[in-house]
Amino acid sequence: MSRTQPARGKAKRVGRWLLRIFSLVMLGALGLALWAWWMVESTPAYWFPPIKPTERVAQQAAAFEKWLPERFSEVRPYGEPWQIAIETDAVNEWLAARMGKWAANQGIGLPEQLEGTVFTLHGGRLIVAGMLNQDGKQRVVSAAFKAYNGEAGDVAELRLDGMYVGKLRVPLEAVLDLGERFDDPEKVRRIRAVHEQVERVTLDFELDEVRRVQITNVALQEGKVVLTCRTVLR
Repeated sequence: MSRTQPARGKAKRVGRWLLRIFSLVMLGALGLALWAWWMVESTPAYWFPPIKPTERVAQQAAAFEKWLPERFSEVRPYGEPWQIAIETDAVNEWLAARMGKWAANQGIGLPEQLEGTVFTLHGGRLIVAGMLNQDGKQRVVSAAFKAYNGEAGDVAELRLDGMYVGKLRVPLEAVLDLGERFDDPEKVRRIRAVHEQVERVTLDFELDEVRRVQITNVALQEGKVVLTCRTVLR
């Protein structure tokens, strides 16, 4: 078996994690968009029109999807630091051209109201945002994450730092209360499960049968995220 195949599987699981973030944010957005109307209607400063999925964009997105797991799975001396720079433009091309097909292949349903998604860096945070069109009204929903880098070589973490509808921060408990109000315990259970998965993510991933990759530093730079990593034995 090729060493890159397990890595691709891990990369797909990372993508599934991102899609779960979208699901959590959008559940809150659809239920809470009726109150705090001005804030909801306002567009956050970090929003920009999603990239259009042209043929060129599709080719570059496919190349990025192939390059990323191959880069992580390269054979390296165990324990020595190495870096990878992930450009936000490349992520946005993938979101525009590949995310929908990828989600369908994974059996993950995206909201019909979703008209586009973007990934950006703003205020020291990683932002994943989507445009929802509900009854002709367009609203931006987003999730923000902060990176917490390890000390003395510890593994870094990503922590959920807020969910938003427009500029309005949406408390998780408000989303849960909404589900309970409509007597939908299954929806509440799913929201809690997703929240537990994305609230605090340790950046330590199995690579194959004998190796794993640990990310020890996440640096947000202009237009890219630079990850300092090390490959270790499982």
